[in-house]
Amino acid sequence: MFAASAIAGNTFMRSLFGAIFPLFARYMYEGIGINYGQTLVGCVAAVLVPLPFFFHFYGKRIRAKSTFAPAPDIQQDKKRDEENRIGSNEDSKVREES
Repeated sequence: MFAASAIAGNTFMRSLFGAIFPLFARYMYEGIGINYGQTLVGCVAAVLVPLPFFFHFYGKRIRAKSTFAPAPDIQQDKKRDEENRIGSNEDSKVREES
């Protein structure tokens, strides 16, 4: 639903990292060497791998707690649950009258 914002955020962060990395890469590789420098970059990447899965599974709960982020999917779920609850109450009243 908010794909444009996600893509814009991804593009911004990738561009930011691409602009900043050359500023410290030479010092990092000279200081700790190529092998350990690449290991550090790889470890950071490996630590960030679970983030998309975390947001996939817990994103709805995080958006529900936020007062800033719009979450129309959560509002639709609440509305549907309320309609189902009202519908089930009416069904039980009809059964009681029978």
